[in-house]
Amino acid sequence: MPSQLDITSTTTLKATSNQVSSEVGEEVVILQLQSGQYFGLDGVGAVVWEKLQTPVTPTELEAGLINEFDVEPEVLRHDLQVLIQDLAAAGLVDVKGES
Repeated sequence: MPSQLDITSTTTLKATSNQVSSEVGEEVVILQLQSGQYFGLDGVGAVVWEKLQTPVTPTELEAGLINEFDVEPEVLRHDLQVLIQDLAAAGLVDVKGES
């Protein structure tokens, strides 16, 4: 099992080029090209995926989501961390630390 990534407020996140995705209704369906696995995101996950199409920091993601959804900041921060970890482990998101 891969170790947890060290994601900080200055980490840059972006969807990898090794995937294709499409909106299907209010859901996003993603194909990871290397593994051939399909993934689906709906609700907040689909909004996060949309925002990951350009480089973004977790702080920027949180700020945008807190304005769109009625959620406690601590809950959002935790859930976003888990989602990014899962997407990165699946090879769908590049995570780059501060250089």
